[in-house]
Parts: sequence; structure tokens; C-alpha cells
Amino acid sequence: MPKTPEPSPMSREEEFLKKYPLTPDLEELASTLGNGGKPVARPAAQGAAEMTAILIQLRKDQAATVAAMATATGWNYKNLLADLDALKAEIRDYEARLKEYQTQQDSLN
Repeated sequence: MPKTPEPSPMSREEEFLKKYPLTPDLEELASTLGNGGKPVARPAAQGAAEMTAILIQLRKDQAATVAAMATATGWNYKNLLADLDALKAEIRDYEARLKEYQTQQDSLN
């Protein structure tokens, strides 16, 4: 009777990814790091859509931070103010990236 091969044991990385699957953002980061730190090439339309989705989420976070600041006092207020400044900087960066993608997209049309 032929012997059935035993399943090969999963590596630690495979076990970890099975328990904790990567989010799309982490997958993109992993592929970027695997690409020598250079951004992964993507169509301009896809990049613009991703930047728009990120900006929507950042603006929601900004609104939630401002709402939380209304009742915060002391060090909580200072921490929220720092978070708000960081969000504003991120929004500026993503708006610039969105503009770049839209310029690329317009040049292709």
C-alpha cells in the first residue's frame, strides 16, 4: 500500500499569517519594503481611488478628534491637539499625492 505523504509543517510565518491575516495597507507596506522601499507601481486611477479613500478616513478621524477636544481638558486636550496637528499634516500629504495621481490620470486621457 502506497504511503501518503505527510503534510509539510507550516513555517512560523505561515502560522502567524493564518492567525493574523494582513490588512490591505500592511500588504502594500510589505510589498513596498520587498521592492527596496520604492512604491509599488499602480495605475493612476487606482492610486487616485486609494488616496481618496484614505482622505475620507483621515477627515473622519479629524472630525472625531475635534469632537473629542470639545470635552477634553488638561493633558487629554494637549494630546488631542497633537493628534489633530498630525492628522492635518497627513491630510496635506495625501492631498498632494492625490493631486499627483490626478495629474497623471489627466495626462493619460
